[in-house]
Amino acid sequence: MKDAFGHLKPLSEIRNNAGIPFLTPDVAPGTHCPMRMASVICEEIEGLSSLLVGMPECTTYSRMFSQSAQGRKGELHWLYVLDSREIVFGCRDGVIEAVRKMEEKGAKDILVIGTCIPDLIGEDFESIAYELEAETNSKTACILLGQFKNISYPAGSYKTMEALVMLMQPKQRNQRSVNVLGRSPKEEHSPKPKLFAYLEESGYQLRYLGPKSSMEEIKEAPDAVLNIVVSPYTLPMARKMEQKFGIECVALQEIYDTPGIEQAYRRVEDILGCRIVCMFREDEQALRMKEEAAGKLLRDKRFLMTLRVDLPIPLTGYLIQQFGMYPVLLHLEEFYPEDHRYVSEIKKLGYDPLVCRIVNESGAYGLLEKLSPDLGIGYLADAEKCVTWVDNMLDFYGMIGYERTMAILDRIMGALDQNKGEEEECHGLA
Repeated sequence: MKDAFGHLKPLSEIRNNAGIPFLTPDVAPGTHCPMRMASVICEEIEGLSSLLVGMPECTTYSRMFSQSAQGRKGELHWLYVLDSREIVFGCRDGVIEAVRKMEEKGAKDILVIGTCIPDLIGEDFESIAYELEAETNSKTACILLGQFKNISYPAGSYKTMEALVMLMQPKQRNQRSVNVLGRSPKEEHSPKPKLFAYLEESGYQLRYLGPKSSMEEIKEAPDAVLNIVVSPYTLPMARKMEQKFGIECVALQEIYDTPGIEQAYRRVEDILGCRIVCMFREDEQALRMKEEAAGKLLRDKRFLMTLRVDLPIPLTGYLIQQFGMYPVLLHLEEFYPEDHRYVSEIKKLGYDPLVCRIVNESGAYGLLEKLSPDLGIGYLADAEKCVTWVDNMLDFYGMIGYERTMAILDRIMGALDQNKGEEEECHGLA
């Protein structure tokens, strides 16, 4: 076991994404390229065109998931293949010319996506965007997504969403307008959070901004008095909007505990000037009762987290602090700046789990099983698991508040109850 996990680091030693070791050396970099997420998001946003700049390998690969150069509403998704001269001397003139041609063809809002080579040679995309803004009628934003700097795919999401702020202009403030950042208007995988239903019933106009929004909706966003963040992928967008337009933000995606949820709701209440905290007292009490019941079952349980858990570090902090659970290993797809605070709290509580990035799922379960966890949380494909496992955590994306924490606890306790007999049978104890 020492050989299998000896190269991993404890959570307290992680400072940024580059410091997260792979679980095994057999990595699969293609699916973790941030350019992939940027291309997918661009294709889904109505009215947004894109120009992907890279080597033939990048542009060919991008067509596997963004297959057409023409969008559903006339958007353009063009590819710019660097030639041998541009690899050394830069692609500034060529990119500017390509954007001008896109404008001639009708593109109005354009995101230029630079891949590894433009990032490596230090191409100044920011100045390209300024030059284009002065010379063209279209709006252009640029992002650099060299994978050597952005180890995994989340950067493709949050840098794309953040860049959209550059396409916004100031708007007259509407005191009833609230943006929900990270949840699309046509979200179907999870129910609408109660807080949002209550605000809409109270007369507030909620604008849901995510990958399936339109540029028309996105460009109206600066009229809001508040940004409510429900996804780690949109927190940089909210920070940028706060800086550029002075719109306050409340981040709810990383809060699982009752005092934290109440504090966040109180801040929303203060900004909007309406009653919120008292309207959710029943939910708060229901969560406290659920926590009391779960405590008997979860105390001292050893757990690990694998893929598709949105924010494993804050959730781990909650499970430790509330139930005394023991984390043995965490898969981190991304280490966010906000994670530093939770890492510090976890260490103060006397815990320091191993950390890794799982990029090849094949065989991962057999390896992780050697850590003897009582519970696995997160997706892991193709494994007949003897350990109790909560595979699906993805549908909690976009959910917030008391009801999300209760749903997570229900799923964990349900899995423990259901798999108890199967686990005994698997180990020959039945």
